[in-house]
Amino acid sequence: MLRLTTIVILSIYLSIVSACQMLVPPELLNGCTFSPLTITNPTNGYTVNRFNCNEVINKDVFTEQPYVYFSNAEEEKSYTLLMVDPDSPLHNAGQFYLHWAVTNVPGYILKQGLGCTVGDLIFEYTGPSPAAFSGPHRFMIFAYVQMSNYLTAPLPAYRSRFVLMDWLDSFGGEDTLRGPVASVGYITEF
Repeated sequence: MLRLTTIVILSIYLSIVSACQMLVPPELLNGCTFSPLTITNPTNGYTVNRFNCNEVINKDVFTEQPYVYFSNAEEEKSYTLLMVDPDSPLHNAGQFYLHWAVTNVPGYILKQGLGCTVGDLIFEYTGPSPAAFSGPHRFMIFAYVQMSNYLTAPLPAYRSRFVLMDWLDSFGGEDTLRGPVASVGYITEF
């Protein structure tokens, strides 16, 4: 009887763990899943694109906001860009550290390369700063196409423990934003 109880408890526990891990679709845990974005450091020229996506780089490479290019951007559409880290310590499943959020980026600008002053800033860019001994961190930039050219997005309460799926749903979900339609990512550590 004790063995059966243990099996039932273990089964319930595994179901709960599985459900928690599904708070974020698996494709949002890989910066190389969607149509390719390219990011370039405006000072040193270092570039991350589809060919070196998810490679380990020095944490100091992107201390300043990168230029973001999306060659397949639709010129007449607007986009929202998010940079997140799913590997911050003490975060629960489905939570990210939000490094950057900008809305209303014109497609024709994204196609040429987004500079520092285009779009409406939700959260100012902050570069990678993984904690000591926290292991490797994935840094991912996602582009979402907006269903209208101007979007008023709610300000997330915090950078830390940012729940991406809840934020997207809080102002209309798929009726407001579609995607991600493009992404890029890299890995760094302390």
